[in-house]
Amino acid sequence: QRTLLMLLVGLGSLLVRRNTTPMNTLALALLVILLYDPLAALSAGFWLSFGAVAAILIVNSGRLGRSSWTGTWLRTQWAVTIGLLPLLLFLFRQFSLISPLANLWAVPWFGLILVPLLLFVVTLLGLLPEWGKPLLDWLGYPLDWTLTGLHWLADWPWAIWQQPEPPLWVWPSALLGSIVLLLPRGTPGRWTSLLLLAPALLIGPQGPAPGEFRLTVLDVGQGNANVVQTQG
Repeated sequence: QRTLLMLLVGLGSLLVRRNTTPMNTLALALLVILLYDPLAALSAGFWLSFGAVAAILIVNSGRLGRSSWTGTWLRTQWAVTIGLLPLLLFLFRQFSLISPLANLWAVPWFGLILVPLLLFVVTLLGLLPEWGKPLLDWLGYPLDWTLTGLHWLADWPWAIWQQPEPPLWVWPSALLGSIVLLLPRGTPGRWTSLLLLAPALLIGPQGPAPGEFRLTVLDVGQGNANVVQTQG
């Protein structure tokens, strides 16, 4: 539903031929989705979806010259990886190191082949069920092969970067750093993005002082658990 509303707003802005920027259209899509479902803002997927699209717009809008299809695709993968890094660390305390490699083949495979085929088969099911049903069963095989490949990548020992929760002040710095890093090459001060991103990757939580301890009582539903943390 979120994707459909975003597409409708984007297509609507093209059809009415208003002189607007891609970021304004994205902001309008965000407003429409929140009007339709105000609780969407509590979903991690909401922020990841708009964060990914915003990152793609930053690296592909207002650039001089024309890029090859390959260059645009690689730049888009770079944008999504860097743009979502602070959000993934903030929401999940981890991010995938193999996601660019997985996205490189999984996104076109799903977007250009599997999803269009599925939409065709679902339409066929309503018109000619005797033809649509065998095709729908057959589509299960390439989907299984795709998931097997993704699971194989996810099982690599270095597939995920995980870290404890750093202090709160780290997150605005990391978000600004990712935006600066996505700016065009030659932008003055672009190197400062590495300094802004570094705390999110390197600074861990502050432990108790020497001779003190921190006690956390966890109510897990079926019982209780007590976690005692010292400086070590």
